[in-house]
Amino acid sequence: MMKKKYFFLLIMPIFSLSQIKPKIVYNDAQRMNLKGEVKEVFEVDYRVENNIITETKKKDFCQFLINGRLQTKVNFVNETVTNFIYDNRDRILSEKSKSNNNELELHYSYPEDSVVVITAKEGNYISISRNIIKKDFELEIKKNSNVTQYIENYTYDKLSRIIKSQGLQYYPNKVDTLKITSVYHKKCLMPILQSFKKPFFKNILNDNCDIITHIVLKNDGTSEQSQYTYIYDKEKNWIERKTYLGGILLKSTKREIKYY
Repeated sequence: MMKKKYFFLLIMPIFSLSQIKPKIVYNDAQRMNLKGEVKEVFEVDYRVENNIITETKKKDFCQFLINGRLQTKVNFVNETVTNFIYDNRDRILSEKSKSNNNELELHYSYPEDSVVVITAKEGNYISISRNIIKKDFELEIKKNSNVTQYIENYTYDKLSRIIKSQGLQYYPNKVDTLKITSVYHKKCLMPILQSFKKPFFKNILNDNCDIITHIVLKNDGTSEQSQYTYIYDKEKNWIERKTYLGGILLKSTKREIKYY
């Protein structure tokens, strides 16, 4: 259900909310750390076990407009196709996702330059959110649905990256609160540190702003590290990424990238 997706939005600030800011600083391709005029990306995961490489069901496809905005996104695991439509000011108007047994629609309207109203419908579940740009670097989102009500607040840095996010979810007898802070490296859009009460992950990035080490910080004080190596094309986009855990190769992810 959509109500369970609320707090996940706060944990993934890089790719959220850029659609609804009054000024699009980064297009979708840039927020995915893609360089150049990318037209299509087809991505496939391969599992590595006992030196045997096996193609998995995890496949993703993204198609971009010439301006770098997402036009179509396909997730082959859950067989979901998402299409995006924009107005002549490059603002998103609708986002429709369809799978075999589910359909989600998001419709965006702009009563004012600083206000975006989003209506979401998934089966019998309907929610309406009002997104208000309070200042250049602050965004407030108020959502009401037939299930619950919640408020989200985001603070951006001068590079339009979310550095603070807070969520308040209201129930009849309680209020859940989540606060997350993010730290970045130079001009990279991927955070190198995120904290909820205390840090819960760290990233080490290379010069291309791709993760080379991902450290999960667990509540019991232990940590788990994943390492990544890359092969790049001439545009500095990776076309193969290998994932290691404890020095052991777990999987290889390959990309086929087409350009305009």
